[in-house]
Amino acid sequence: MTGGIVSGLSGPQPSQFVQEEAMTVAQLHNLYPPTMANQYKYARVSDLFSEAGSQYMGGIVLNETGAGWTPVRPFRVNNVAFNGNQPLTFTPLLTPPVIELTGTLSANRTYSLSTLYAVNGSNFIIKNSMTLGLFGINLSGLTNLLGLLSGSTTQVYYNGSIWKQA
Repeated sequence: MTGGIVSGLSGPQPSQFVQEEAMTVAQLHNLYPPTMANQYKYARVSDLFSEAGSQYMGGIVLNETGAGWTPVRPFRVNNVAFNGNQPLTFTPLLTPPVIELTGTLSANRTYSLSTLYAVNGSNFIIKNSMTLGLFGINLSGLTNLLGLLSGSTTQVYYNGSIWKQA
């Protein structure tokens, strides 16, 4: 396959694989770091959104700025339930972009937003379907700690340097 950019209705399209075989997100970042030399190149990853409990084969491409790998056809993994009664870290490319927290809290919990693999525009929609009782949930990694009320939904996004609430 030849390199370069193929123009299309939706803008530049990837026209070269970094390698033909699929790899994990971690292997991709180690072998082919996000740099302009890999701009618009395509990769197959075997563990896209793997924290959902199953492994999705997906394609990702290095974005236009060369700053990070992003899903080519971002899709929602709807209604992925995470047991919220444990410490959780949400990591772009590994955690699905739509998260539903379930269960009953037995202690206060703080969940973290990781900047590992985050690029400008990475985002999560977090729905709290948990029974809180006397306990609470906080989301760290934002400028300010954010409390998540029972039945609430919040969206957070990465602006290239920090996570923010939408």
